[in-house]
Amino acid sequence: MTLDEATALLHMSKSSLHRLESAKVTIRPWAVDHMLRVYGVQDDSLRDSLITLAQAGRSKDWIKRHSALLGRPGAGETIRVEQDSRRIRTFQTSVLPGLLQAPEYIRSVVRQPFGEQPEVERAVDLRSARKECLLRDDDPVDFVAVVPEMHIRQPLGGWQVLDQQLRHLLDLVVRENIDIRILALEGTRNPGVDGPFTIFDAEDADFELVVIESLLRTVYIDDEAQVGRYSVVFENLLEASLSKDESRVRIEEALWNLGGPMAHEQPQR
Repeated sequence: MTLDEATALLHMSKSSLHRLESAKVTIRPWAVDHMLRVYGVQDDSLRDSLITLAQAGRSKDWIKRHSALLGRPGAGETIRVEQDSRRIRTFQTSVLPGLLQAPEYIRSVVRQPFGEQPEVERAVDLRSARKECLLRDDDPVDFVAVVPEMHIRQPLGGWQVLDQQLRHLLDLVVRENIDIRILALEGTRNPGVDGPFTIFDAEDADFELVVIESLLRTVYIDDEAQVGRYSVVFENLLEASLSKDESRVRIEEALWNLGGPMAHEQPQR
């Protein structure tokens, strides 16, 4: 197979594929899996061997340091994708995105479906550790989240939890790599009515992956046409949302409206 044929199959630029083949960049396990399926490789033993070889880089280091937090085998697959991405775009409909959650908010979220759970603290530590991809000094992930306004208004876990969470958002939104957009309550459009999703852009290739998580399963979508549909929806969500500066002010207003000793300085428009 020629380079032109391979890039056409993978929908990847020649320079990106050349960097992978010449080991100038580290390819990630999920990108290897995608390429093997595109190439039609059906030998499970070969597939498993190649994916094992690719389990290196940022995610390997993260898994090594935090393996005790993962619990069940295979639980770190989405985290591998997360740590190895250069950009993450997400829209969540039930709660704030996990990477934006403060510790007390995480505790509240974990308790919501079934009440008090024996491993709440492990869940808090795991979700907090996942934020390394946003906060690391070396090439942090570009993170864009569209947040329905009700998530900065609903006192999930109580008013003090909301206060802590809003202050946490304001600490994050000043970072250059984090873009939080509020989908305002007064808005007349919501392109995300089909439900929550996250789009991951690979760090080492022209490759995107959509992940849809629910209580009992996680769905991975790498078909280019289907991923493209989600990208369009996300762009439409951004258009329907407040600007970055307007979103920051809306978060400040939500904190100000809590009142009492938890009140923030009055937001500056």
